[in-house]
Amino acid sequence: MEFEKFVSEAMKTSTIKVTSYDDKIICGFIENPNLEAALPFRGCPWLISILDTLQDALDFPQKTFKLRSFADTPSPTLEALEKVEQKPGQKIIASFRVSIFYRQNASWQGRIVWDDQARSSSFRSTMELIMLMDSALSCGAAENDKG
Repeated sequence: MEFEKFVSEAMKTSTIKVTSYDDKIICGFIENPNLEAALPFRGCPWLISILDTLQDALDFPQKTFKLRSFADTPSPTLEALEKVEQKPGQKIIASFRVSIFYRQNASWQGRIVWDDQARSSSFRSTMELIMLMDSALSCGAAENDKG
């Protein structure tokens, strides 16, 4: 069997570094071996858009169908996304490694690792991924308030 394009596990895994989580608005940057520099994000829609664009660029995992849109604008490319270097002294409050194995039923399925607590979980949808990150960040915020 011949493979047209092999995508290694490391290339499929993105690291999400969270720098703030005020009023449940997640901010930070995404690192991936396919990127020349980290990509900043502010809010879940931006985070999801960047991760989806990365998967489209890799063509892995492939979508099971095309998503609907109100606009006839083309999907963003990796080159069109703003890149940023991490600022020295910028505090990272949480770090997650996300591997997306499937993009089925207009959602994602994969695994998330919360690096700070060495905990991991599978997720069955994009919403579940967001809820897992929220639970970790809310737990971390509560611990920071106690300290």
